[in-house]
Amino acid sequence: MAHEPLTLKSILRFLRMNHYVEAAAYVAGLTFFFLLLSKPLERLEDDATDLRFAIRGEKAMDSSVVVLYLDNDDIEALGGWPLRRSYYALLLEALHAVGARAVGMDIYFMDRNPEFAEHDRLLTDFTSKCGNAVYACYFRDLKQEPPSVPLQPSPLVQNFLYAAKDPRRFTTGAEINVPFDSLLLTAAGLGQTNLPEERILRHVPVFVNYREALFPSLGFEVLRVYYGARRNGVNISDNAATITDSLRNVRNVPIGSDGTVALNYRGSTQSLNYYRFVEFLQSYDSWKSGGTPTMAIDRLRGKIVLVGMIAEGRSPFIATPFDPKYPSIGVHATFLDNALNNRFLTEPSPVVTAVLAFALGYAIFVFAIRRREKSTVSLAVALFAGYTGAGILGFVAFGWVVPFVIPTLSLVGGTVMGTAYKHRVMVERVLTLEEEKRRIQAALAEREESLKLLEQELVAYKETREGEQPPELLDRLKQYHHEIAELSTQATDLEEYRPSDVASDTVQLESEGITYTRSSPMAEVVEFMRKIAPGDSNVLILGDSGTGKEVVARALHHLSPRSGRPFIAVNCGALSETLLESELFGHEKGAFTGAVKEKQGRFELADQSTIFLDEIAETSEAFQVKLLRVLQEGEFERVGGMETKKVNVRVIAATNRDLRAEIAAKQFREDLYYRLNVFTIQLPALRDRRSDIPALVAHFLRDEDTSMGISANVMEAFLNYSWRGNIRELESVIKRAVILARAEKRRLIRLKDLTEEIAEAGRGKLNIEEQILTSLREKEFSRRAISETAAELGGLNRGTVAEYFRGILFKTFAEQAWDIEKAVRVIAGVDEARANQRVTRKAVEYLSNAVEPVNRDIPFEALRPALKGKYKNLPQRYHVYLDEILKSYYEGVWDVQVDSAEQAAAKHNG
Repeated sequence: MAHEPLTLKSILRFLRMNHYVEAAAYVAGLTFFFLLLSKPLERLEDDATDLRFAIRGEKAMDSSVVVLYLDNDDIEALGGWPLRRSYYALLLEALHAVGARAVGMDIYFMDRNPEFAEHDRLLTDFTSKCGNAVYACYFRDLKQEPPSVPLQPSPLVQNFLYAAKDPRRFTTGAEINVPFDSLLLTAAGLGQTNLPEERILRHVPVFVNYREALFPSLGFEVLRVYYGARRNGVNISDNAATITDSLRNVRNVPIGSDGTVALNYRGSTQSLNYYRFVEFLQSYDSWKSGGTPTMAIDRLRGKIVLVGMIAEGRSPFIATPFDPKYPSIGVHATFLDNALNNRFLTEPSPVVTAVLAFALGYAIFVFAIRRREKSTVSLAVALFAGYTGAGILGFVAFGWVVPFVIPTLSLVGGTVMGTAYKHRVMVERVLTLEEEKRRIQAALAEREESLKLLEQELVAYKETREGEQPPELLDRLKQYHHEIAELSTQATDLEEYRPSDVASDTVQLESEGITYTRSSPMAEVVEFMRKIAPGDSNVLILGDSGTGKEVVARALHHLSPRSGRPFIAVNCGALSETLLESELFGHEKGAFTGAVKEKQGRFELADQSTIFLDEIAETSEAFQVKLLRVLQEGEFERVGGMETKKVNVRVIAATNRDLRAEIAAKQFREDLYYRLNVFTIQLPALRDRRSDIPALVAHFLRDEDTSMGISANVMEAFLNYSWRGNIRELESVIKRAVILARAEKRRLIRLKDLTEEIAEAGRGKLNIEEQILTSLREKEFSRRAISETAAELGGLNRGTVAEYFRGILFKTFAEQAWDIEKAVRVIAGVDEARANQRVTRKAVEYLSNAVEPVNRDIPFEALRPALKGKYKNLPQRYHVYLDEILKSYYEGVWDVQVDSAEQAAAKHNG
């Protein structure tokens, strides 16, 4: 078989035929477009993150991180800026005395002070004595691109650097400013304090590329000293910095590809554990001399202490989600808090953002082409609310920054594109149908014209040959009548079925996989099922084959407390007695030939769950005895086994037989029947729930092909067919019809896609409509025409004929664009005044009665209950035309005017 070459045209044709692939292509393109805009959309994403911070609220900073700060008052009290370095030396002595575990000095000591050399020496000595002080330095500039020719760092600075496999992926620093040499020699660590220039600071560099090595931040070095790790205990990988202390304890600090972390701010400046520099020194002096300190300095034991300034004009402030003026030392404190508690923000990669955006957009796109527009908007709102709520929950509980802007845009775009796509498919379908209908109507008009000419020829022949009727003319006449009838059927078969949205009893409902309507007998079944599902009692389901007994059994299981366990189903009629016993109760190794190992039975697998025994009436009496014991005691033995097994199982059995008749015939045990029959569910046959057929058809079409529709004739055939195979037969018919329609590149199932038996059920109704209209025309729509037509056709009562005539009138009135004069002429079929006036009176009567409850002063939705009665007894195929009539009348498109309508009819004929 030759294959079509792979071309752009063939690819596009494949996409157009497969809606799910086409949906994926559209959404993928949309997602890619939004990803290209990720940089311009970054501001909106940041605003969304700030909103999550606001919803979460402020949290306490880890008490292990303490800030000692200098403000302008302290600087004044200590003699002005710069402070003498002896104060810092005293501070280090005090912190060492109270047992601080690590000290971070966020103050720069760049050059020696010749005037107070002893103060520099004192600071150096106490730094060496403490052994846990980390000093700050800074780069004059941070760049994204490394220098083309790497330079070697100075020997002193090199002691504080870390090796890395690919340092060039990190931000590059140049022209570093570090403390004076003797202080560097005694410092426990050295860390840079550069902060990026951002509208709201979110990321801080943990490492900076400095001359092909990595320079750590002040916070990271303080953390290393706090853990008691040496520099060679730090390992830097692609996504984390690992700190291993002397006891082999391992801590991880996650870092991004550029060496930064996303800070999870705890709150404003007030969230910091901070104390004034001078107050601490005064309290230490009091504590040392035996007095009562003003602050509990013992709280600093074992803690990290950061020393810096929070002073207007002297220290930098940055904007955070909680505070527009957050001190820079607070940023280092936040880093340490996040690192100690592993609560840095986790930001999504572009791949994660793309996957989430695609998933939301694709889900709503597919839903849009399967459901009505109102349902699509409702689901879009629900998805947005659920996604936003999940994002907030993930942020609050785990620090996950779930992408918001691009997935939301994808959701909105998917909703719009899916709705537009469905509209386009529907328009294409309508245009195709209209084109085919025009072709058939043209052929029909040609045949009707030929028929008129033939009838005139026949009349002329009779006049010249004294009433003789030539056989060849009669044969041609019959042929034309047959062709006209066939073309009429084809034309009406191109009208797509649309359910009434006023007759609300036909609204589709679904519960646990069961599709039904409000007026259906299944509504009572579903209600009863919900009542008994929570219990443990056995249930017996009765009904013809194909009525959905297993679907109901699964629904009972899913609605019960046992739904967390697997549902076990067994078809008892498909297995012999020996195999069935082994299947249900299991067997031991060697119990029979082929039993090479032990096997659990279905009852064991269903322990604490539900087992469904279908076709229970097909079992033998011997097996029924064993089953009865399980139902009574919950006990059984495996085939070939001696050990008694005990289980707690809810049994749901089903059969299509009359069990009472089986009991009377000694084919089914009466005691087993009463054990199973605690609750009985009788499922109606499909022929007894015809109101559900449109809903079931829509359900199966969604499963097969969401773009496929059915003609009104097909629905008429479905509604009039007997359905001996019930729902299973209907599903098979839909599958077959979809395949045949697809094969002809059609999006509408027509009568020719059905089996001849089902199609004939539709054609019969179409013939009745034609026969009724023909008979009424022959009787010139006289007062007794409806009764005489019913008697003439046989099998019909007067009410049925009247309802068909009412439907024909509604259909013609809608097709003639609310022009009652044209509608009357089409229905009457002749230019005869008396017939036209009679049809006009009937039309006005039917239309006036239909719109009688309509009050244009209240919303149309409120009128629906009063209008439902107007659909009673009207054949289903005409419901959609009554919908259009009621809505157009409510909107003032037309009005009922008896006198003018009759006068127009008289004028046309007179």
